[in-house]
Amino acid sequence: ATGRVITVMEILSPVNKSPGEDGIAAYERKREELLTSGCHLIEMDLLRGGQRLPMQGPLPPGDYFAYIGRKDRRPRCQVIGWPWRALLPQVPVPLLPEDGETTLDLAAAFRTAYDPSFYDRRLPYDRQLDPPLTEHDQEWVQERLESMTST
Repeated sequence: ATGRVITVMEILSPVNKSPGEDGIAAYERKREELLTSGCHLIEMDLLRGGQRLPMQGPLPPGDYFAYIGRKDRRPRCQVIGWPWRALLPQVPVPLLPEDGETTLDLAAAFRTAYDPSFYDRRLPYDRQLDPPLTEHDQEWVQERLESMTST
């Protein structure tokens, strides 16, 4: 163990993506500190709405994004995008050079947190999403919710 931070993972919140000094501007200042700190930075944008992180080029197709910023490749970063209906992907996690990388299975991490916490019974799944889904997508969600409650 080195006693120093090697990789930081940020999960963006609605506040991080909202306009204004207390929103995305504040997060961008924090992000700049992390980018100059000498650690790797992974940013998870699991929100369909709000501002996306500033990038020089276009983002890959997707509704959700993982930005993997390896300290030795800055200002470039790897961006993984996926559609909202897809399974959560596996994301590379950079470590020390002699340790290489490991992989974080986001789907497994989600199940580990979600299943034992009974969120399926506690969350208001009947609430309209922001941004709203298309009618076709809303029907798809409703079918999934009904199949969850019938098992």
